[in-house]
Amino acid sequence: KFTKKIFQEFDANNDGDVTFDELKAALERTFEMEIGDERVETLMKDFDKSGDGKLQIDEMASVEQFRNRLEYLVQDEKRKTNEATRSAAKSAEVSDLIESQLALINDRPPTGTDKAISVLPYLFPLMDGLMFGQFLLKDASNPVFGVVAAIYVLYRSIPFSGVLTFFGLSAGSNNLSLNRLVRYNMQQAIYLDIALFIPAVVGAITAAASSSLFGYQLPPGIAEIGSDAVFL
Repeated sequence: KFTKKIFQEFDANNDGDVTFDELKAALERTFEMEIGDERVETLMKDFDKSGDGKLQIDEMASVEQFRNRLEYLVQDEKRKTNEATRSAAKSAEVSDLIESQLALINDRPPTGTDKAISVLPYLFPLMDGLMFGQFLLKDASNPVFGVVAAIYVLYRSIPFSGVLTFFGLSAGSNNLSLNRLVRYNMQQAIYLDIALFIPAVVGAITAAASSSLFGYQLPPGIAEIGSDAVFL
């Protein structure tokens, strides 16, 4: 009897079915509040066992069941809203972090100072490649020879200068606060220095092989041409 009474109150036209509009109007009247269409549609789907889009008397729920279900829907919407807000805040925080990191990357056009500094890393492969320039740098009166020799003496006077320079350039090439040109030239200087190992190894193997296998030394002219080619 109780269910039938509730059903009759909801079934405005007494046709034996509670439609979407009738359910919405009855709920708003009962709870004295405006209820969104999405919530009413969810309630209809929850209690419409037959799936015909209407409520029959055997599908009718009590007012308390409607109230509980509405409260759950409201809480669920609040939870989803809070999650969306937190997700948006986290996304904004990540975006700000990325922007702050990008701001640290110095990809601006190089200044005059940057251009001058970017040349210095190439002194590293030059110092390690001087052994290949022994035939070209014979003239001690050449001012270039004097400058290079002074730098070389200073370079070799520092213990583990090659290792320290290598790691220093490696660290500098990864320092994003340095201008891109400087970082690039640091990397190129490292690659050039590593490449110098190849002709040195090839020369040593060739000399050893010719001596042990064929019993003669390579002519000095060949060694001089090879060294000059590598140095240039």
